[in-house]
Amino acid sequence: MQPQEIEAKEVYTFEDLVQITRALRSENGCPWDKEQTHLSLTPCMIEEAYEVVEAINNEDIPNLCEELGDVLLQVTMHTEIAEEVGDFCLNDVTTGICKKLIRRHPHVFGDLLVSGTKEVLANWEEIKKNEKNEATPLEGIKRIPKALPACIRGQKTIKKSKKADYISFKEEEIKENVKGLLEKDLTKDEIGELLFEILKLSEEKKVNAEEALRDYTTRFVEELEEKVEEI
Repeated sequence: MQPQEIEAKEVYTFEDLVQITRALRSENGCPWDKEQTHLSLTPCMIEEAYEVVEAINNEDIPNLCEELGDVLLQVTMHTEIAEEVGDFCLNDVTTGICKKLIRRHPHVFGDLLVSGTKEVLANWEEIKKNEKNEATPLEGIKRIPKALPACIRGQKTIKKSKKADYISFKEEEIKENVKGLLEKDLTKDEIGELLFEILKLSEEKKVNAEEALRDYTTRFVEELEEKVEEI
């Protein structure tokens, strides 16, 4: 579809978004959009996802609506790029997620009975493990994306490692490890080890480390602003 073929409407559908994306990538489309690749769009996907989270945290519903639209654009852009070279199309994307949801919810789309959320999550992990043909828990740990924020990746790694009995720890042991590290002239690797021990403590306390650091940083900035205003 060419840009001039796009009609002005009061209400647009998802199919309209797909057509607009194709127009942007067409011969007479936008130079910037035509240059984009999966790799070049990676920062955009990350940024848009975090802007959705920011809107949710701020309880800004109008902005949430807008930012979800930006995420949908990332989906249609990546899909259009893939379709242009014959890798996959939008139907492959929607078919994949629909089949996954049906497979991983046998208590909804099948005959499995569950007692509550805890059992649902356990079944989800077991089904996922079978889908990925994971012979050992280590394979699941290695599949944790390296691109995740460090706190999230670290805590997920700790949680899975502890569940598989690859590691074990208690609060007092963690505190001793932290104390020992703080007595050193820390190198980069040792600072990483120190942070990892803090993540272990977060897991032991059932605290989301990413949220804890985010919330404290926000509070620090607010308190800093008050101090600066007083000067």
